[in-house]
Amino acid sequence: MENHKKITGTFTTWHKSQVLFYLLIAFIAGVFAASAVGVSAIEISALLIFGLVVLIFSKRRADILLAGFLVLTFVFGAARFNHADLPVEQESQPSGIAVLNILSSKFQESVNQSIPEPNASYINGILLGARQSIPKDLKEVFNRTSTTHILAISGYNITVIADAVLAGLVFCMRRRYAFWVSVVVIILFTLLTGASASVVRAAIMGLLFLFASGYGRLYDAKNSIVLAGAVMIYFNPRVLVFNIGFQLSFLAVLGLLYIYPVLKHLTIKWPDIFELKELALMTVSAQIAVAPLLAHYFRQFSLVSLPANILVLPFVPAVMLLGFLSGLGGLIFLPLGQLIGYVAWALSLYQIKVIQFLAALPLASLSFSFDWLLVALACALLIFAAYKLKNKYETI
Repeated sequence: MENHKKITGTFTTWHKSQVLFYLLIAFIAGVFAASAVGVSAIEISALLIFGLVVLIFSKRRADILLAGFLVLTFVFGAARFNHADLPVEQESQPSGIAVLNILSSKFQESVNQSIPEPNASYINGILLGARQSIPKDLKEVFNRTSTTHILAISGYNITVIADAVLAGLVFCMRRRYAFWVSVVVIILFTLLTGASASVVRAAIMGLLFLFASGYGRLYDAKNSIVLAGAVMIYFNPRVLVFNIGFQLSFLAVLGLLYIYPVLKHLTIKWPDIFELKELALMTVSAQIAVAPLLAHYFRQFSLVSLPANILVLPFVPAVMLLGFLSGLGGLIFLPLGQLIGYVAWALSLYQIKVIQFLAALPLASLSFSFDWLLVALACALLIFAAYKLKNKYETI
C-alpha cells in the first residue's frame, strides 16, 4: 500500500506516486528544454536560486514544496544535458556479447533468403529498424502516408507483437502462462535481432507496458513507463530529441496508456471479432500519440494518414510475428523459413500496395513546418485531453 501514502499540506494532498510522476516529468522537461531550445548556464543558475528560495519560504506547505522541487528537478535535467558528453546515438553492443552481432546478421540474411524483395527489406525494417536497404521510392510513399513510424523499431512495435502472441496463446493455455510466454518472445526477439541500443530500449518499454498493464494499475504503468524513460534519458540525454525510435516508443506507449482507454469506451458497443477491434484501437491510439512527432520530422501532413493506418496497422503484428518466425525458421531449416515467409510476403505485399495506392492519390499530403515547440504543445494537449476524458468515463 506504499503508493497510497500521502504528502499533506495546508491546501493540497498528494499521493507519493503523483509526486514521483511530476518529478520525473520535470526532469524530462528540463532535458527537452536544454536539447530543443537551449538553457544557458545563467538561466540554470537563476532557476536554481529561484527553486531554493521557494523551498526556503514554503513553510512546509505541500503545494509550494512540490513547486520548488519541480523547479530544481527541471534544472537538474537541463544541467544533465548540458554536461553530457555523448554521441548523438550509440548503437554499440555491450561487451562480451559480440556473438549477437553475428546472430543478427545471420537473422537478416535468413529473412532475405526466405522472403523476396522489397518485402524482405520492409520486414527487416519493422523488425530491426534497419531502413538502409529499403528502396528510396518505398520510403517516400511511407512518408506521404504518415506510416513511416512502422519502420522505426519502438516500444509499440514490441508491444503489439507480444500482444499478438498473447492473444493467440490464450486459446490453448491459461492467460498467466501465455503472458510469460509473450515476455520470453520479447527477450528472444531482442537477442536474435542483435540487442542494439535502440532494440533494447524498445524492448524495455514494451516489457514495462506488458508488466504494468498485466499486473498493475494504470498509475503504476504510467510511473513505470515514465521512470524507464527518465533513466534511459539520464544515461543518454540526447535520445530525447535526436533518436526517433526512442521518441516513438515513449509517445506510443503513453498513447496506449491514455488514449486507448478513451477509444475503448467510445467503441464499447462495437463487436470485437477475434480481438481485431482491440488491436485496431491500440494501433490508432499509438498513431494519434505519435502524429505530432511525425509531422515535425517529415514536415508534412498526410490527408490519407487515417485510412492508411486503419488499413495497414492492424496487420503489423502478424507481419512482424511471421517475419520473425520466418527468420528464425530459416536459421534452422531454410525451406521452413521460406514456407512461413510466403505468408509474411503476402501480408506485407498487401500493406505495401495499400500504401502505394493511397500515396499516389492527388493531395495525399501537404507540406508545412512543425517545430519542437508545437510538438511539445500538441503532445501536452493530447495527454491532458485524454487524461480528462479517461477520468470522466471512469466515473460514469
